[in-house]
Amino acid sequence: MKSLTIPLLVLSLIINIFMSLKWYQESQRAVAPVEGTAAKSENQARNVDQNKPETIDPAASPNVPSMTFDWHQVESEDYRDYIANLRSIGCPEETIRDIIKADVDKLYKSKSKELQPETEPFEYWKTGNAWIAAMQPNPESMQAQNDLNKEKRSVLKTLLGEDYEPETSWVESMVAFDPYERMLDSIPSSKRASIMEIYQSYALKQAELVQGGAMDQEDMKALADLQRARNAELADLLSPEELRDFELRMSETSMMLRSQMNGFQPTKEEFEQIFDLKKVMDDEFGSYGRSMTNSEDRERYQSAQQEFEQGVKSVLGEERYGDYKMSQDYTYQGIKKTAERNDIDVAVAKDLYNSMKTAQETANQVRNNQQLDMAQKREMLQGIRSETESLFVESIGQEGFEAYKKENYAHWLNQIDRGFTDEAILDEEMMRRYGLESAPAAATTESTSTSGK
Repeated sequence: MKSLTIPLLVLSLIINIFMSLKWYQESQRAVAPVEGTAAKSENQARNVDQNKPETIDPAASPNVPSMTFDWHQVESEDYRDYIANLRSIGCPEETIRDIIKADVDKLYKSKSKELQPETEPFEYWKTGNAWIAAMQPNPESMQAQNDLNKEKRSVLKTLLGEDYEPETSWVESMVAFDPYERMLDSIPSSKRASIMEIYQSYALKQAELVQGGAMDQEDMKALADLQRARNAELADLLSPEELRDFELRMSETSMMLRSQMNGFQPTKEEFEQIFDLKKVMDDEFGSYGRSMTNSEDRERYQSAQQEFEQGVKSVLGEERYGDYKMSQDYTYQGIKKTAERNDIDVAVAKDLYNSMKTAQETANQVRNNQQLDMAQKREMLQGIRSETESLFVESIGQEGFEAYKKENYAHWLNQIDRGFTDEAILDEEMMRRYGLESAPAAATTESTSTSGK
């Protein structure tokens, strides 16, 4: 649990960054267009002759007429006439540019929305990196958006002069990329901007807590308090049904479960039941760590953890619970990832994991067998390791096995014959020759060698 605290906290901050991006986009959509601007059709931008930019000298603009102003006098379906009319009434160049840019932005935002492809509903019970995949932009849509941005820039320079440099931001360039379009598709759009605003507010407070480096128990407790306060605001905003659906998709509890159960695929019903069990713990102790500072709190946490595990076992049953526990083992995750990278069925990863456990158990029995001498143990342990390696090579290929070892997933292989290499046995023989006490069978080569000296 403790080792996951920092990575998952970083994950939360990343989520909050995306939340802020979404909030910005929603707030920009909420800004009312300039009052009185003409509604331009989608074809207007194409009507601009980009090869013959037409600019009008502001100095040539006549004085403001004394007649009563009527906005319809300057409106036009053609942007160039519209600009000329604005100048004719003495409108400042900076204001003209603001009006035209706002109008063109509005036009191209509608074009951008057409680029967003149809997507399947977000399946929040899918574990691992499924939620990240759900947030990834469609490459084709992103390329089309880039092309559209270039077109808009060209239109603005044609209308306002080649010396005009439109002020744009990276957020504007990603206007068609809505990272939460799928994850929040069950929440009414009218409430999404408010959700993002709440998250942004508390993201700043979370960032203040983590910027000091390593977090102690008091920091973790403060973080848990922030989460409770934020969740209380969300509860005031959303209906009970909306809040539960939001938590299943976006809460720290659901994010952690999807990460922790990587390699185990629960059904929708299983995920929801496990989520309910985990949320009871998180509501009391916090999502990212044990927010307790004394032995009594730690005992309560351990008791709650045991209750949670028993609850999961009851939900899944004996066999499924075994798969669930296996999925959280780092060694299994490494085997599974290697199998996936080599297009090998996940069932093979499960078989290899079981073979690994068998090899470890057999090796321990050999080590503890008092009827075997050191040479016999060495031969048997090295044989177990050799057979296990051969099984892995046969299952995932030599190239896959080499990649597996490079990723440091195979550290357990070194433990099978640890202390029983040829060098270690020679040391044992030397010790006997000089009447020295033998080191324990499980001792490392280094410790055995040191004792021999």
